[in-house]
Amino acid sequence: MSAAAHPAYRPDIDGLRAFAVLAVVGFHAFPGLFPGGFVGVDIFFVISGYLITGIILKGREQGDFSYLDFYARRIRRIFPTLLLVLAATLVAGYFLLLADEYKQLAGHQIAGTLFYANWAFWREAGYFDVSAELKPLLHLWSLGVEEQFYLLWPLLLALLLRRPRQLGGAILALLVLSFAANLAGLQQYPSATFFLPHSRFWELLAGAWLASRPPLPGVLRAGLAWLGLTLLLAGVFLLDRDVAFPGYAALLPVLGAAGLIAAGPGTAPNRLLGRQPWVFLGLISYPLYLWHWPLLSFPRILAGGEPDWELRLAAVLLALLLAWLSYRYWERWLRFHPWRRLPLALLGAGLLLALVALYVKHEDGIAGRAGFAREAQQMFAPTRWETKGCKARFGIQEGHCLALAPEAEKLVFLLGDSHARALAQGFPALARNQDAPLGWVSLGQSGCLPFKGLQRLDRGENKECPPPVDRALELATGEAASQVVVISARYAIYHSGQGFGANEHYQVQLHFETPGQPPIDSNPEAFQAGLRATLTLLRQHGKQVIFMQQVPELGFSPRRCVGRPLSLGADPERCQVPRAQVEQRQAGYRQAVARVLQDFPEVRVFDPLEHLCDQENCYARKDGQLLYRDDDHLNRRGAEFILGRLQASLAAPSTGSPR
Repeated sequence: MSAAAHPAYRPDIDGLRAFAVLAVVGFHAFPGLFPGGFVGVDIFFVISGYLITGIILKGREQGDFSYLDFYARRIRRIFPTLLLVLAATLVAGYFLLLADEYKQLAGHQIAGTLFYANWAFWREAGYFDVSAELKPLLHLWSLGVEEQFYLLWPLLLALLLRRPRQLGGAILALLVLSFAANLAGLQQYPSATFFLPHSRFWELLAGAWLASRPPLPGVLRAGLAWLGLTLLLAGVFLLDRDVAFPGYAALLPVLGAAGLIAAGPGTAPNRLLGRQPWVFLGLISYPLYLWHWPLLSFPRILAGGEPDWELRLAAVLLALLLAWLSYRYWERWLRFHPWRRLPLALLGAGLLLALVALYVKHEDGIAGRAGFAREAQQMFAPTRWETKGCKARFGIQEGHCLALAPEAEKLVFLLGDSHARALAQGFPALARNQDAPLGWVSLGQSGCLPFKGLQRLDRGENKECPPPVDRALELATGEAASQVVVISARYAIYHSGQGFGANEHYQVQLHFETPGQPPIDSNPEAFQAGLRATLTLLRQHGKQVIFMQQVPELGFSPRRCVGRPLSLGADPERCQVPRAQVEQRQAGYRQAVARVLQDFPEVRVFDPLEHLCDQENCYARKDGQLLYRDDDHLNRRGAEFILGRLQASLAAPSTGSPR
């Protein structure tokens, strides 16, 4: 039986699906035109909660509800197109992606197949950061939320139905609890609040509550429908990626979708949504959602940046074509196939696909694939660090400590954020080149400026920087073997509070506190105060300090500089950024550092710009070697290049404080 032939079928809900998927696709392809189009996912949540709860309640009312049948139908509905898209993405990745990209894709594929993608992406990054656009399966996070709801809700609903008269109130109570979790977590844990089910289920429960209520009186329906449509349009065109989401902002799409569903099919807005081509787009909305993001993500990866609008439009049109073909010749055929064991076969196919992805991940992305420049696979191959020595010597969490010969009598402590961690890739080369036994230890936390007393409160989220930073300073100052302390970080983003290049919208908020003094929330002032406190502490313990200036931020992905079988706009010759642009970006923090260092003349300064730049440009490639892993982090060869020059400067006699 087709969806349109179902006795409870409402074409306006398919039209609402069409509105939702067009909003999402529009936002991903043309965010300037649909700045809040990401709310389409929230519309899908409301629809899913409404339909699934209606199916369960109707089955129980008729006395023929079966959990096995319910989940078998879910598998028939979800798995056919999902497995097709996952298989196509894995095959495309084999021919188009570098080793680390392919390894990451394989991990995401496993998470998507097993429906925990939302948890996997929460552990990695935020939804709106630049790296998110380079993850072809990122959109499966929402499918994870829905599937987790489908697993829990039938069982929970069975418990609630023991008191059927209180069903609506019980659902509403759960909705309020989930919405409260959404509000409570948004400030401290925005990524978790965005991805995880406990703060998203209220949107599905809004639809579930509607399914548990009797129809509204006719006099209210028209006004509610127009209000719902207005709220949806406001969400798509008034919200943007900078809004704290979900939070209260998610009420726009949730209440809007709920209003249109509650109004019923007879109002003018619902009749409009029930017309072609809205219904057609609604019927293919699920495959369109699955196809569109990989087709937009792969060109971004291959181009090393945002593709031209013509290419993005072509990707959208191709997604529409593949969605229709998938729906017409694959999804419907399998969904309504009479073979009773088909759900088990689909589960088996999903498991097989996950095992293939597991092999790809285990093999580190199969770096030996043909068609790629050898340099490309080597420079972006997953990095492995030896961290056992850290734990044995310092008893510190391995993720925050990387070391070379930590048992040496003389140690250099490298304190910093992910920039310092990137430099630690060069430690093994130091062991090969150095004559005197000298140990190197990298300590710190990615995303945390290694200054005492500083916290990051981006959008209110406390990134818990003080504990690992304080521990790093404690070790660096307390170890008798500690001879030199090197400070390295991405200072410009902390000082200005603003990202760079394609990531310019990214915001950083610093907060500095010291006992007996008022807190400081201005980034430049907090930066200076934290640096001063750190240098004062190191001076008190008699440490030789080298302040390493920041490496240049490129503003583009160095992946555009390497050879692939297919490169959209990539060019090995476009591997530099004007030095004037780099100096302008770094001017603010450098001036702040210079002011502080006036009071610390014993501090030496090492400047990577002297080695990575000439008078005109700063280079991602030098002497034929690619030196960057992404737009601001060095790769292994870049780390070896800079650390070699830093070690040479350590061996040279100090002539003061070169700046």
